[in-house]
Amino acid sequence: MNKKIKILILEDKEVDYNLILTEIKRGNLDFEIHWTLNEKDYINALKNYKPDLIITDYNLPSYNGLSAIKQAKEFEKIIPIIVVTGSINEDTAVECIKAGACDYVIKEHLKRLVPAIKHALSEKELLIKKEETEEKLKRSEETYRLLFENNPHPMWVYDLETLKFLAVNNAAINKYGYTKEEFLNLSLKDIRPKEDIDLLLEDIKKDSQTISYSGEWRHKSKDGKIFLVEIISHKIDFNGRNAKLVLINDITERKRTEEKLINQLKIFDEVQDAIIVTDANFNITFWNKAAENIYGFNSQEVIGKKDIEILATEFLDIDKNDFFTILKEQKVVRLKLLQKNKEGKPIYIDSIVNLFYDIDGLINGYVAVNRDITKEKQIEFSLKSAKEKAEEANKLKTYFLNNVSHELRTPLVPIITAAEILLEEMNNDDLKKLAESILLGGKRLKSTISKILELTDLEALEGKVSLEKVNLVEIINRELKRYEEKAKEKKLEFQFQYKNENIISLTEKNYIIKILDQLVENAINFTEKGFVLIKVENFSEEWNRIIVQDSGVGIPIEKQKVIFEPFRQSSEGYNRRYEGTGLGLALVKKYIELLNCKILIESIPNIGTSVDILIPSEKTNTKRDEFNILFVDDDIESLNIYKRILKNDYNYDLISNVNEAKVIAINKKYDLIFLDINLSSNYTGFELLDYLRTYPHLNNTYFVALTAYASKTDAQRFYSAGFNKVMIKPFRKNDLIELIEERIRENK
Repeated sequence: MNKKIKILILEDKEVDYNLILTEIKRGNLDFEIHWTLNEKDYINALKNYKPDLIITDYNLPSYNGLSAIKQAKEFEKIIPIIVVTGSINEDTAVECIKAGACDYVIKEHLKRLVPAIKHALSEKELLIKKEETEEKLKRSEETYRLLFENNPHPMWVYDLETLKFLAVNNAAINKYGYTKEEFLNLSLKDIRPKEDIDLLLEDIKKDSQTISYSGEWRHKSKDGKIFLVEIISHKIDFNGRNAKLVLINDITERKRTEEKLINQLKIFDEVQDAIIVTDANFNITFWNKAAENIYGFNSQEVIGKKDIEILATEFLDIDKNDFFTILKEQKVVRLKLLQKNKEGKPIYIDSIVNLFYDIDGLINGYVAVNRDITKEKQIEFSLKSAKEKAEEANKLKTYFLNNVSHELRTPLVPIITAAEILLEEMNNDDLKKLAESILLGGKRLKSTISKILELTDLEALEGKVSLEKVNLVEIINRELKRYEEKAKEKKLEFQFQYKNENIISLTEKNYIIKILDQLVENAINFTEKGFVLIKVENFSEEWNRIIVQDSGVGIPIEKQKVIFEPFRQSSEGYNRRYEGTGLGLALVKKYIELLNCKILIESIPNIGTSVDILIPSEKTNTKRDEFNILFVDDDIESLNIYKRILKNDYNYDLISNVNEAKVIAINKKYDLIFLDINLSSNYTGFELLDYLRTYPHLNNTYFVALTAYASKTDAQRFYSAGFNKVMIKPFRKNDLIELIEERIRENK
């Protein structure tokens, strides 16, 4: 080649560009390079740089090799294009070749690049000369002869009757190893393996076309070497004899590459998911081993048949009539299916369906990756059934408890009231003692019923509590007289200590009183002599502390783990020392959880017990240190609104740039991510969702789609894509806060 080869490279990664450049330099080519990183610069280079050859990556951030091939072919049809990529499947490779790529090179095997360049340039030169040949053949026999002789590919002319060679070019002489004189004494049969001669003769008899493509054949050189060729022939009149002009293309290397690709397809037989590929008419063209295992059909039974003939499919999460509309819009759809295997047994499938297109942009079929989730569904159904039974049992329990409450409370009213009247009016001491016993028993029964119902009511709350600012010192002072009277009855010393009269917490006043009532009651009941102490203090900037301390019997360490369970006590069994239902501390634990408080018990048998309650202070906001939120929205004003709503109450990041979102999500675990669907730079929330889902630390993240698309079909699209929730713009402030609070409770 007399001039420098002008090579245009489309590659967005500098490190890969440098590897390609280094490999080209090793090839001793006389070249110059024009490097582009994006679509705009690439198209500009096609117009102005006018390259001899193009090398393009397949996967680019907002562009791909297939589009690059198509656009290059619009400028120059014969320009050779080589796809250099990290990995490529057979379908993608075929699609690139169909679009006009002459070769592809895996980045791990860049040593093939220079031979591929040389071959591509040679192919280009061949195409140019072929066009010139056809044109000049029409003008001049002499011109034809020169082109024939100088063609870089083997060419010859043979007699249609005798099959003898009438003329051969230098490329044929060099390729097959015969001299020109030897060649002209041979026939077509002499360059074929013996076992292929009958096929040759049969093909010649059938061939009646002026120009024909004879497909792939085996040829044999003088030294006996067998190689594969493609043959293009043209009927001509050669010195008055019926003959054919033949052009030979050695495809041995290409076939080896194709065989490698076929072998690579065998990898799909190692995966556990069914991989199903169809053509444009939705006839099955590929069916891996996992598909055979899941559905029971072997590949011979399904290849070439319609997918609907094999897979009786019922769509579980979208309308069947909307499926192809959604698929054409999104190109990739994830959905749940109910299908049947060969035996007619239903199986549940988690399917990812991906459309692929031909070079004209027409649908060329789809690839489905199907996972059998029948066992998971059976577990889900079992859990759902168990949940329904539990809910029904809970309803029956509530109904039963309400009836018990009515039936027990109603007779208790006259019992307790009558006992109180008898105590006031009777003068007989023995009868008074009986009345006291009746009154005490009635009150105990009333207390037991109240605690059971209270525990039931707390379970029904499901964590929904309204918080307010409460002065802990103030509410204890209001209840202090009751506590002092109870302690005085047992001749116990009672103290209430505090240094600051304004100790403010963000909590629920009545629940704090109930916690105190139970803890103080326990302290008094389980203390025979000594003291009971209540202490309130600022524990830290975020927490206030209430301490209830006594010098009572204490709790054995092995019992400290169970005393918060319903109907459990420190002293249990027939020999228990104290009466009670064991519901008091269970109620305390429920209130503690509802109020986001913490409880700690330190106790030594026969020495005493200290119970510490940590309550969020006034300064403690609703910020959750371990719950992280991410908003990705290209509308800056929307991000500012989110900031105003959330204030400093939560841990959150606001990102307007897709690349920044990718970077920050790599290094940080988010529990809740909000994604705007229409992001800038031709990037959608669907694409960002797929990207973020690839990171294991975000597997359990809850994804919310922010969108103005409000139709039922749109919602189905979002859920099919993998979003957990859809928020339609505009939404209310309370809707956002409620969603966040709900997720925080779920993450506990």
